[in-house]
Parts: sequence; C-alpha cells; structure tokens
Amino acid sequence: MLVSRVLEIGEAGPVAALQGFLAGLMQASGAPCLLAPAVVQPGVVSPQVMAAGADLSRVNPLLPLMHANAGAMLRATMEQATGFPVVAVLRPCEVRAAVELAKQGKLDLSKLILVGVDCLSTYDPDYWRRGNELHAGSPDWLVDEALALARTGQVRTDGYRLACELCDRPSADYRAADVLVGLVGVANQETILILADETRDARWRLQALTDRQATERETVDREVTLWRLGERRKEAAAARLESLGLADAYPGVIMGYMRKCTLCGECIDACPQWSEELRAAVGRGKEAFLQALLNATQRLASCSGCGMCQVHCPEGIPLSAIQRALSQQIQQRMHYIAGRDVHEPLPWSV
Repeated sequence: MLVSRVLEIGEAGPVAALQGFLAGLMQASGAPCLLAPAVVQPGVVSPQVMAAGADLSRVNPLLPLMHANAGAMLRATMEQATGFPVVAVLRPCEVRAAVELAKQGKLDLSKLILVGVDCLSTYDPDYWRRGNELHAGSPDWLVDEALALARTGQVRTDGYRLACELCDRPSADYRAADVLVGLVGVANQETILILADETRDARWRLQALTDRQATERETVDREVTLWRLGERRKEAAAARLESLGLADAYPGVIMGYMRKCTLCGECIDACPQWSEELRAAVGRGKEAFLQALLNATQRLASCSGCGMCQVHCPEGIPLSAIQRALSQQIQQRMHYIAGRDVHEPLPWSV
C-alpha cells in the first residue's frame, strides 16, 4: 500500500522545504551521496553529486530547466560512490531511463533510492531568458509559474521544450520510484506530498521527515489531476505531431528531417540508452548510420522521452518528435510501457 505524507512548506518556500527533506532522507538511509539537479549558474541546471553533510542550497529539483538526463550519470556516480544506497532525485523521464538501464543490466537499482519528482515540464532556455527581462529582481518567477500550472493540471501553449510538449507522463510510476514527490494537483505553495510504499516508508522513517499523513482528499486530488493533465498532454502531443507531419511516423517525412544530420554524434552522447553499435556506426558514414538506426528501432520501445537528443542537436532536427512518433507505434505494437516497472521484461533482446 502507498503511504501519502505531507511536507509543510514554511516561509522559506517549497525549494527549501524539499532541500530539508532530502537532507533528512540521506541521514535516515545512511546514503553517502546525493545526485540531484543543482543550479550551476543562472539559467543552467545540471545533475550534481553531493556528499552527505554537504550544503544543499544549490539543489533545486523544481526549477523547470533541463540540460542533461541524470540517468546517464547514474552508472558513473555509483562507480565512484564509497557506499550505498545513493539517493538520486530525478524527473519522471529520468526515472524511466534508470529503470530501462536496469533491465539492460547496466544499473543496479538495489543500490539506489530513486526519488521521482512530479514534472513541472521544462522550458526552452529562450523562454527563461525573455522572462527574466520581464521579472527583474524575481529569480523564482519560473518556479512559481510552473507550480501554479501544476496545481490545477494545466498545460502551457508555448515555452516548453518540444519533448515536454509531447510527454503525457508527468509523474514517475510508483512501481519505478522508491519515493514520489507530489506537486501536481497539490496546494504546492503550502504543502508537498511525499509518497512511498509501507516498507520504504518505515525503513527510512518518513513519518519523522514529514509533518503529517495526507488526507484521502489530498491523495485523490493529485491522482485525478495527474490523469487530467495526462489527457490534456496527449491532445497537445497529437496536435504537435500533426503540425510537424509526423502523426503517422511516415518514413519519407522522417528521412526528410534527417537529411540535415551531419553525423556529429551529439544526440547519441546525450542519450543514456543508445548502444555502442550505433555510436560506432557514426564513423562509417550517413548510410551506415541510418541503417544502424533502422536496425535499432525496436530499442525505441525503451525510450524515456527526455528529449536530450534534440537539446544537443546543432542542426535543430526535431528528434523528440521523431522519437515520439516512432516509439509510440513500437510500444503499442509491443504492448509495452517504458520505465513503468523494473520487473516487466524488455520487449527486445539486449
């Protein structure tokens, strides 16, 4: 059974409340380090590893900007850790990537505590820069805007990264993450929901790290709002794919976009899941690369939808939309949902 608890937000705000909870979770679990999004410079958030007892004031899982998938860092982080478990604070797409990597034998989830934070969507850097000019002296404006939308499960019509426009899974599955941080459908300027199954709730003494047990109404409100938000995003994603000519994943349209590819390999380096075979094909020319890409399409069933491939593409190819169009068809045919449960077998051979 899932236990829902409430973390009350004080005058310092939701980010500070979450920082305090993470510090307490590290202490309760004996974790030697934390991997979490942190502000490295204004407008740039990057997954950072911090040792137990470190100052967590730069940690901000609520700032809706994303420049890297932390799933790609998990293996290196665990190799360098001097003890376990490691606490990893991840967006839903990053949790999905971690689960798929575990199924491929590339990650040991028993040595991780996955904290899945409800996604506020992430914004295009240009939107952040333009907004800063209008909100001079108010550095938290983007967090406040994103939290307000999450409270009622609304979707913006502009400003999001393309991958977030196309994503209809704003929360990690409770079977995938060890702890869920609930922000959608929650009065998130006053409270944050902390959810875990009974075993983990007792093991890490989450009662002592939170303020009270959530009411049934608070828990149900989050679930209902998450469902409504997912439905709104499905509609928005379908319209966006249609506008790009990718609604039916027609190969001719996809190849038209891919003609701009210069084989730089940046998309592959940014992805936590692409195979070494595909990376090697980059050096053998475009024909070899595209053939390797076609051979690997079944692996798109495991795509987490983070969109880092597009973020790092210097040619601006809408890789997030191409991935969504292809993976959606493949997942439907294979009856598979990526990153839902580590115990569900992969639909393709490793």
